[in-house]
Amino acid sequence: KTKDAAIIFRNTVLYNLAFIVLGTAAAVATAILLGEVKKKKLLKIYQTSILLPHILSTAVIAYLAFAFLSKDSGFLNNGIIKPLGGEAISWYSKPKYWPFILTFIQLWRSVGYTTIMYYATLVGIDTSYYEAAVIDGASTWDQIRYITLPLLHNTLCTCLVLAITGSLKVFDLVYVMTNGGPLHATEVPGTLMYSAIFQKNQYGYGSAIAVFIVLECVLFTFASRWLMNRVFGDDRETKTSRRKGGR
Repeated sequence: KTKDAAIIFRNTVLYNLAFIVLGTAAAVATAILLGEVKKKKLLKIYQTSILLPHILSTAVIAYLAFAFLSKDSGFLNNGIIKPLGGEAISWYSKPKYWPFILTFIQLWRSVGYTTIMYYATLVGIDTSYYEAAVIDGASTWDQIRYITLPLLHNTLCTCLVLAITGSLKVFDLVYVMTNGGPLHATEVPGTLMYSAIFQKNQYGYGSAIAVFIVLECVLFTFASRWLMNRVFGDDRETKTSRRKGGR
């Protein structure tokens, strides 16, 4: 039991950090890039393309992954590795690859939805801010840092909470694709709880894991809120009211 707890704790922390940090960064960057697209037809194509993975079922995503990763018929082995003179890799039996594979697939299927939320906020930003910044000689990075990101504060907080809950609900993807394997490389609390309750009839152990999942969700929620306030700070009205209250 101690070994199982150590594995799921390690995987939970690392996967959640990867999903949240990389997912947020990728979504914000993609939304900013979408804001630079001026042609409406291209914009619709890009929006549809990045949103499509989000509406695909987990079974379809697992099948697409198998089409790429299968040792005998996968595209990576037959289309890239073998033509270059390499030996076929048995992806589904190599634990060292799966933390990266699972992170990539989760980001691929979840980033599109969050990107649309960020993009909707960016569209509503008054362009006069950017026009004034250009007149003052601000670079593109300065505009992103001092205008775009601060004005995305509320949306960032909302999407961060959604990213946390989404990362904690990665059970379906892990269970369908690897069932926690190979060699527990992708084991998460959800798969361990499912195995304990429905396969081994260990109801007490499964209930303990469920409590751990709830506590984990609460911890990550408060930690993310604290981090957002540290990075962007409270808004001016909140700071002003605090100063007045202190007086």
